[in-house]
Amino acid sequence: MHTAIDCGVAVTPDRVKAQMEGAMVFGLTIGLMGGISVKDGVVVESNFHDSLMTRIHQAPPMFAHIIESSQPPEA
Repeated sequence: MHTAIDCGVAVTPDRVKAQMEGAMVFGLTIGLMGGISVKDGVVVESNFHDSLMTRIHQAPPMFAHIIESSQPPEA
């Protein structure tokens, strides 16, 4: 799984990559296990502990690419 970002100068590239990898896991979770269950007109899941999350052994190899830039960092 690959993702790329053009965020200007990455002041802390390790942190940028960590955010991108986390976003990939959440996207994969939504794609594979996403959904909200409703029973008798009430949402079944009350919070994150009721929702499945992609585990590391279920995730493909992930690669986060930061585009080289001389532009100021984007917020």
